[in-house]
Order: sequence, then C-alpha cells, then structure tokens
Amino acid sequence: MKDDCVIAFDLHNTLINSNAAWVKTYMELCANANKAKIVQMIYNKESRKKISSDLGLNHSEVLEKYLSISKEKTEIYDIFILYNDLGMNPLIISSANRDIVFSDVKSSIGTWVDKKRIYYREIFNKKEIKDWIFLLAKHHAKRIIYYGNDITEDFVDDERIISVLRTRFLVDKKANN
Repeated sequence: MKDDCVIAFDLHNTLINSNAAWVKTYMELCANANKAKIVQMIYNKESRKKISSDLGLNHSEVLEKYLSISKEKTEIYDIFILYNDLGMNPLIISSANRDIVFSDVKSSIGTWVDKKRIYYREIFNKKEIKDWIFLLAKHHAKRIIYYGNDITEDFVDDERIISVLRTRFLVDKKANN
C-alpha cells in the first residue's frame, strides 16, 4: 500500500478541534455574546470575518487570539501518527489560508511535519477534482485515502479517492452548546 496509496488528512476538525477554539476565542473576546448563536455560525461555516464584524470585534485581534489558543487533538490524530510512524508520510490538507494552517500545524501538531506535505487554500482546492488528480500524479499513486469531517467539503466523488469521514465532531458541536 505504501507505494501506490497516499494518505491525507483534513486539518481542521479532523486532526484538531478548531471549531472549539473559535468558540472559545469569540467567547473570551465578547463575553456577553450568545454562545449558542456563535456555535451555530461557526458550525455553519460562516466567514470568521463576518462573525467578528457582527460582534463588533476587530478581526485581526480575533485572529491573533485564535492563533494563541491551544487546539485539542482529535482521536483521528492517533491514526495520523500511526501512518507517519509507518513511514507513509501522510499529507495535511485544509481549506484555510496558509498562515492559519501553518500556525495550527506548528502549535498543535509540531514543527516536525515537512511543509511539503501541507496543502492549503492558496495551492489546493478540495472541491476541484483536478487538484486531487494532481496529488495522485505528484505522488505516483493509484489511490488517496482521505480522512475528513464534512460530507460537503471532504467527500471526493472519484473512485480513486477513498473518503473516510469523522462525524464525531458533530457530537462535539452539541457539547459546545
């Protein structure tokens, strides 16, 4: 499997619990905000800039606070480490921008992850089949096993991409209410 299969993981809410960190960020900066509404906006994938604006917060300050908050690893993180320990060099993929991705990887996973194994919004679009085909070609692979958490964002409709969805984060959402 090592030679013909690439292993890849979504970063946010698959390897690390970023939604919980966003909720914590907004609640710390705006203690009188409606937590249930913030949770709903975050899990509905509303723009963080829009949420900041709606709460009357400076988004740069919000982002700085978010980046300073420790993100808990999920149970999927152990699978990532297992593949890494087996020498399979798993990839990390995110729809977030480069700065957020690299900061979250560095603070939550570690600096040992080779930056060449990290794909972010500016260089990879998870919704574009051509980007997945590019990964297959780049790694000389026949298949990609991709761990994600969102059926609308992390399910890839191609027989060469095996999508494994972590739905536990939906239960995490209820815990944040």
